[in-house]
Amino acid sequence: MTDPTPLDWRRQPTGGDRLLIIFRVVATFALLGPPLGALTFSGLFWLNAYLRHSPDFGPDMMHGFGMMALMGVPMSYVIGGLPATITGAGFAVWQAFRGPVSFSFAMAFGLASALGVGASGHWLLSEGAFPDRSQFALLLLTCLVPTLICWSITRNAAIAPPQETP
Repeated sequence: MTDPTPLDWRRQPTGGDRLLIIFRVVATFALLGPPLGALTFSGLFWLNAYLRHSPDFGPDMMHGFGMMALMGVPMSYVIGGLPATITGAGFAVWQAFRGPVSFSFAMAFGLASALGVGASGHWLLSEGAFPDRSQFALLLLTCLVPTLICWSITRNAAIAPPQETP
């Protein structure tokens, strides 16, 4: 079995090929990005409290983590749906017109989307300013981890399917 070959970009892909690539990538980011971001946020929030030996950390916080994960996943579409869709659209356009996205570009785009969320003032914990580095790191990782997971799923969207032999 050979690896799939990239689309021949000297031969212009049809509009239907590009539209299909855009749809697949945006749908993946829009459907998987927000819940992955919510679970990343919940896990990092819990880990931060554990590492700081917070007095609130204990069995009650563990139950709170479960409830936060259960309630956070449906709410994640309200909070993170638009940033995930915009990030997915950027990846989709790049893949449809330029080819596969590299890991370094995916990281840079994930960090740029985190900075965009932070600059918009819609980050839940900041109210426009970050009082300490841990909240800023939480924002960066909450955007970066889902971006890289969605990128790993869609990184071969611009790869031509293998030729079927009769």
